[in-house]
Amino acid sequence: MNIKQNYSLLILLLIVISFINCGSAAKSHIISHSCTPDFVYSNETFDLCYSVVILVENVGASGNISFAVKLSCSEGKFVRNHNMYLNQDEQRELKFRFHEPTINATNIAYEIIARPSTQGIVAGYYKSE
Repeated sequence: MNIKQNYSLLILLLIVISFINCGSAAKSHIISHSCTPDFVYSNETFDLCYSVVILVENVGASGNISFAVKLSCSEGKFVRNHNMYLNQDEQRELKFRFHEPTINATNIAYEIIARPSTQGIVAGYYKSE
């Protein structure tokens, strides 16, 4: 898929998510977020991945909340989605793993879109040490 198709899919997905949660009285609030290199054990070997970790709280009534996390780097753009039910005032930590980037990836940045939300797009980037 090329970049234009990726963006088109992301926009379509966000529109669908918006319609799914139109009736939800929940309101997500992202308390903290980060991106770190991570390892997963697969096929008897460890593979590098990048994990975007979000601490979210539902500051509205109980209901469904949808998340779309986009990671972009020198090797492409990748999207993960998740829908969940949160009770009023409930906090939850979510981890989105991206296996596609290799150890050579640079300029790693991410965007978090939660619907419904008290915030717009929340963005950050990976700071290498």
